[in-house]
Amino acid sequence: MIVAMQVKEVQAHPNADALRIYTFTAPDQTDTQIVANRENVYEVGDVAAVALIGSVLKDGTKIRKARLRGVDSYGMAMGHTEHPVGTDLTEEMGQIIEEAPPTQDGSPFPAGIEHIKWPSIEHLHHLIANMQRESETMGSDFVPPKVPYRAKIKLDGTNAAIQMHPQGQNFAQSRSRLIHTGEDNIGFAAWVEQHKDYFRDLNERLHQDAPLPGPILVFGEWCGQGIQKRTAISKIGQRIFAIFAVLWGDPDQGAAHLEIEPERLRELIPEHDEIHILPWHHEQLEIDFSSQKSLQDAADTINEWVLSVEERDPWVGEIFGQDGLGEGLVMYPVLNKLDISWRTRWSNLLFKAKGEKHQVVRQKSPVQLSPEHVASVKAFVDLVLTPARLEQGLQEACQGSAMPEKTGDFLRWIAQDIQKENHLEAEASGLEWKEISKPLSQAALQWYKQQLPTL
Repeated sequence: MIVAMQVKEVQAHPNADALRIYTFTAPDQTDTQIVANRENVYEVGDVAAVALIGSVLKDGTKIRKARLRGVDSYGMAMGHTEHPVGTDLTEEMGQIIEEAPPTQDGSPFPAGIEHIKWPSIEHLHHLIANMQRESETMGSDFVPPKVPYRAKIKLDGTNAAIQMHPQGQNFAQSRSRLIHTGEDNIGFAAWVEQHKDYFRDLNERLHQDAPLPGPILVFGEWCGQGIQKRTAISKIGQRIFAIFAVLWGDPDQGAAHLEIEPERLRELIPEHDEIHILPWHHEQLEIDFSSQKSLQDAADTINEWVLSVEERDPWVGEIFGQDGLGEGLVMYPVLNKLDISWRTRWSNLLFKAKGEKHQVVRQKSPVQLSPEHVASVKAFVDLVLTPARLEQGLQEACQGSAMPEKTGDFLRWIAQDIQKENHLEAEASGLEWKEISKPLSQAALQWYKQQLPTL
């Protein structure tokens, strides 16, 4: 059910600056706690459309209980509404489900098959800010960790995964939803269907001696010809699935085991011309989050690595013989035991570093210890509305092609991405979302109109 509910209480999230905790209330409804990012900011008394657990959105997303940075969330806030409190908005904003959404071949998904996402990856200065907030909350009980890291090259494509179940069923998914050949994401579901025999055998292989029962997720980057532009990987003349992790179990529903070690992944995943395992890049690097010197030394080292990758992607050059631009690096915490609550511990330590040509904010270097700040709204728009972000929004919201009917989807994606990734820059600049949202939307719309096909 999706219902208009009123904000009763607002709290800061104890472990993440990018999140807030809301309590929503409505007649005939139990008060509902929801953890939300800054796509929409609500104050006490505001009325919002709230999708409760079990609701299904227009795009097929099923709402379920989630645990975000250690706090339970029992639904999704979908934006402000002028409807009276208590109004049932299910028909307007969601689906009245008589059967489950479609699968790859157009038949309904079996009951219980739901999207399991790869966590969002933040920047190092976000991690530092989160730890500072945790320190303020916990006082002397908080001890900043010492974390060993390994890097993998960040390929310029789109996040994808194959969800495998013990009954032999396989389902393709994008970063945000389950997909099928009738509603695809740049051809990934069609490619999974084309290689169904390979993935049927892989399903059986991965479930043999599985460390945990339940679904298995093979996460990777769907990349190559026609998926993105400019980088070396886009010029290899084919599309590939570059795997960086395998997950056993659903971390939102209980225990999970994560495998990121390339050698172990090569043992698990049989060779295939269009499937590759991303290797480690460079040696291990330890970061002591209690030491400013350790943080700065690590930032300096990673910045050197990123500049080298941006100049020439060494993995694409070695595997495909194609020279060209690389996007950057993802820094993986290498912990001894990954049978942990990875969304509330391991994923909080994961961070990315992009080269200048792929940065979604014009910061001075790929890795910084503090956010950029500016003196005006116009300067903020220039700071965060980079070509890389605009092109990424076109790909993610519009499948790479600007169309008039997709204008709203594009603008919503841009707004959500900036609020999620650049709230620290806004705070450092003394700016609030209500004063920057309209100028951002106008600038993004101007760019989008230039991408529309001419008649």
